[in-house]
Amino acid sequence: MDNVKRRNVTRTSFKRRSRLSGINDKLTLETVLGLNVTNNCNLAISSAAGVIAYPAGCVVVLHYWGSGSQKHIVNVCRKTVISVALTTDGCNLATGESGHQPAVRVWSVDDATEIAAFFGHSFGVRCVAFSPCETIVVSMGTEHDQVINVWDYQNESKLSSGKISTKVLSLAFSGCGKYLVTVGLRQVRFWYLTESGRSREAVPLVSRSALLGEQQSNCFVDVGCGPNDSTFAVTRTAIVCEFDKNRLLMKWVELRSGEAFCIAVTRRYIMCGCSNGVVRILECCNLHYVNSLPKPHHLGVSVAPPSGERTPPSGGRKYPDCVAIACDTTQTVTVTVYSDSSLYVWDVSNVRRVEKLASFLYHTGCVWGLGVLGASEGAPDARECPLPSDSFLTCGADQTVRVWRLNNDDISNRISSKELLNIIYVEDDSSSVSDPSAVSDASDRCRGVRCLSVSPNGLHLATGDRLGVVRIHELTFLEQRVAITAHDSEVQCLAYSPPWHGRSLLASASRDRLLHIFDANNDYSLVQTVDDHSSSITSTRFIIDSSKLLLLSCSADRTLIFRCAQQTPNFRFARTHIVTDKTAVYDMDSHKSGVSVVTACQDRNVRVYNVNSSRRTNSYRGSATEEGSLLRVAMDPSGMYIATGSSDKSIALLEAATGLVVASTTGHSELITGLTFSNDCRRLYSVSADGCIIVWRLAFSLVKLMHQNLYNQKLVKPAVKPSATNQPITDALRVTSANLLPIYNECLDDSQPEDFETSANNSEEDFDSVVFDPLNAVAMDDGSSQWRFSMGKLPVWAQKVVNSPLVSVSETQLVDSFTDGGSDVKLSRPRDLPLNKVSDSNGAVNKVSDSGAVNKVSVSVKPDVVLRFPHSRLPIGSLAPITAAHRGGRRRFR
Repeated sequence: MDNVKRRNVTRTSFKRRSRLSGINDKLTLETVLGLNVTNNCNLAISSAAGVIAYPAGCVVVLHYWGSGSQKHIVNVCRKTVISVALTTDGCNLATGESGHQPAVRVWSVDDATEIAAFFGHSFGVRCVAFSPCETIVVSMGTEHDQVINVWDYQNESKLSSGKISTKVLSLAFSGCGKYLVTVGLRQVRFWYLTESGRSREAVPLVSRSALLGEQQSNCFVDVGCGPNDSTFAVTRTAIVCEFDKNRLLMKWVELRSGEAFCIAVTRRYIMCGCSNGVVRILECCNLHYVNSLPKPHHLGVSVAPPSGERTPPSGGRKYPDCVAIACDTTQTVTVTVYSDSSLYVWDVSNVRRVEKLASFLYHTGCVWGLGVLGASEGAPDARECPLPSDSFLTCGADQTVRVWRLNNDDISNRISSKELLNIIYVEDDSSSVSDPSAVSDASDRCRGVRCLSVSPNGLHLATGDRLGVVRIHELTFLEQRVAITAHDSEVQCLAYSPPWHGRSLLASASRDRLLHIFDANNDYSLVQTVDDHSSSITSTRFIIDSSKLLLLSCSADRTLIFRCAQQTPNFRFARTHIVTDKTAVYDMDSHKSGVSVVTACQDRNVRVYNVNSSRRTNSYRGSATEEGSLLRVAMDPSGMYIATGSSDKSIALLEAATGLVVASTTGHSELITGLTFSNDCRRLYSVSADGCIIVWRLAFSLVKLMHQNLYNQKLVKPAVKPSATNQPITDALRVTSANLLPIYNECLDDSQPEDFETSANNSEEDFDSVVFDPLNAVAMDDGSSQWRFSMGKLPVWAQKVVNSPLVSVSETQLVDSFTDGGSDVKLSRPRDLPLNKVSDSNGAVNKVSDSGAVNKVSVSVKPDVVLRFPHSRLPIGSLAPITAAHRGGRRRFR
C-alpha cells in the first residue's frame, strides 16, 4: 500500500518556491495582460484577502481589487493551469493542470511556495475545490480521465477515489462538508465522504444520482450549494433547479435569457450568468427574481474617449456571454468573466443599485504580433505621433489591434482597464471577438491579424492577416487608409524602413515565398516584388549601413539574403549576398545602429552576422534548455542583450557578445509568438498563442548597463568631439572635479544605488528618479548641454586622485578623444620624478602610496604629456581626467 501512496502523492519536506524569475533574479514577472477563463472552474475569490484568482497560461494571477495590483504564482513545470480554488481566508490556493501526468498543487499565497503536489490523474484536472473545513481538496478529472479524488493536503495523503462514467462539467461542496455534488450531461450526482479510519488505503467514494423529474433530459452546466443544505444547479436552457439534501428536485424557475453558463450562490442570493451579457439575481429562499447586473460593453466598443466611439452594427448592439461568475462570502463583491476575455468587478452590497469597480479587456484567442514605437534615430516625434512613446501594440486572432500602456493614470475617458488605450477593429464583424470556437478554428472564416508594424514617424500602422491582405491604418483617427490583397497566403512579417533619401518603404513577406516592397509616400504603391526564397519567409528587416539601405530576409529554406538599394536607373533592391545556414531560420532582429543582425535557428542556436561584410561573427546556444527550437529573438536597444523564445515555452536572456545565459524563465503555456524590449530597456514584452501578454521586469543592474551603453553611443561622442574649426569648449563641457560625477556609481558594478536599495519607501515606480534616461536628454539652445560625463570604473588610487579637490583641468586642455586606441587627455608632470611622486606648485614632492592615499596633490597642466586609458577598462565614450594603463598590476605613464 505504501507503493500506491508514493505513486499518487509527492511528499515535500520543504516548501518549493515558485520561480517567478529566472537565473539570479534578472528577469521577474511584473504584469499579465490576459486570462484563460471559460467556466467557473477557472475563477476563485476570497473576500477576507480581497483577491481574485484566475489562470493565465502557466501563471495564476492574484488580483487584489482594493489596490488594483497583481501577484503571480508560476507553475515552473510549464503545464497549463486549467482550474483554481481559494480557501476562505485566501491563504492557500489549489491548482489543476492539463497534459501528461497532471498534478494537483496546493500553494501558499503569501510567499508563493508550493505546499504539496498530488499525481492521481492521467490527462487533466478540470475542477478543484476546498472543503468547508479547508483541510481537504477534491480534484475531478477531464472527460477522458474519469476519476474524482479526495486529498488531505495537510497530511499529504489520498483519502478517497471514485470513477465517473459521463462527462462532468462542475462540482461544489455542501455547506456541511459531508458530501459534494457534480453535474454534467443529464446528471446531478451526490458524492458522500466517509472516514477512512486507521487504514492508510484510499476508500471508494459512494455516489447517488439526484431525482431529476421533468429535467432529466437537460444538460446541467454548473452547480452551487447554499444554506440549509440546499443545492442549486443551472441547465444550458437557463433553468435553475433546487435540490434538497435528500437529492429531491424541490422547485425550478426559468431565467428567460437564452442560454445559461454559470451560477454563484451566497447565503441570500443566487447569480446566474447567461448569454448576451445577462446576469440574473434570485433569492435563495424562494427563487424570486431580484435584479440583473448591468450589461458589460457591447461588442465592437471603442475604449477611447466618447467622441471616437465605434458605431454598432445595423442589427443592434450585441453583448458577450457571461461564462464565469464568483461572489464573495460577504455578498459585497461579484466578479464576472465574459466570452470576449473581459473581466468585471461589481459592487453588489446593494443589489438594487449595482456599481462597477473595475473592468479589464483582453485578447480572445492567440496573440500573433507585437510591436513598440521606434526608439532609434528614426523614432517618432512626440509632437506628431498620436500614441505615447512608452506604449506598445498587439494583434491577434480576434481581428483586433490593441494599444497598451503600463502605469497609465489617465483613465477618466476610458471604460476599460487603465492599461488599454484603444482597440482597432480590422473588420466590422465582431463574432471572432466573442466566440472562442471561431477564434480557435483555423479555417478561412476566421482571418485574424497575423503581424503588425508601426511607421518610423508613428502615424501609420500596417497589419497583415491570415489571408494575405495588408491594411494601413492612420493612428491619428484609427481609420483604415489602404487595403492591399498582396499575398496568396498569410502575411508572416511586415517592416518599415528608416527614412532614407526622402523615401519610406514597407516590406511584406508571406508564406507564399514572395516579398513585396511598397512606397509609403506614394499611397503604398508597389515598387518591387522579390522571389529569391524557395520556402516561407519568416522575417525581414531594413537596415541603414554607411548611408546604404539594406533589405534582409530569412526563410525556412535556411537562407539569409542581403539586398542593397540602387537608385539608378530605377529604384530597386539588388541581391548582394546569400548566407546558407545548417537549419531553418525562424526569426531575425538587428541592432539599432545597423552593425549586426542576429537570427534564431531551428537547432537552438543564435547566429550573429556582420551587416557590412555579410559574414557570421558569432554563434552560440540560445536557450537554457535542451528542448525545442528557437522561434523568436529580440535585441535590446543598446545591443548588449538578446532575448529568445523557444518552442518549449521558455524565455532566455543572453549576453549578445558572449552568449552567456543571464536569465531563463517561463510563464506561457503555448508557443511564444512575439518578443520585444521596451524603449527604455526596463521591460521585456512577450506574447503567446495562449492569448496572454506577459510583461517582464529587467533587473536594475542590467538596465543600468544598457542605459550606460546607450549613453556612450548616443551622447558622449557627439557632445565631446570638437568641430573642425576648433571652437572653444563651453562651460557645460569643461572637465573639472565638480562636474565629473558619474551617471552610475561604479557603472560595471551589479549592486544597486544605496538609496534605491535601503529605503523602505522606494519601489519599482521610483526607478525613473534613480536611473538617468539617455533617450530623453536634449541639448540646450544656448549651446550648453544637459549631458553628464561618466568616469567609469577606475582603480582605487585613480578614483581618489580624480576626486581630490586640488585636481582640475581647464578647458584648454581638453582635446579630441574617442580614437581607435583609446581616449586622450593631455596633462603634464615633471619628467624626472618617479611614478609614485608628483610635485606641488611650490616644488614639493608628495608621495602617492600604492594603496592610493594622497596627502597633497596639485597638478600643473601643460599640453605635453598624454595619459592614455584603454577601452578595456572604460566603457566606450567615457571620459575621465586622470587614469593610467593598468596592466599586470602596474601603473605607468605613456
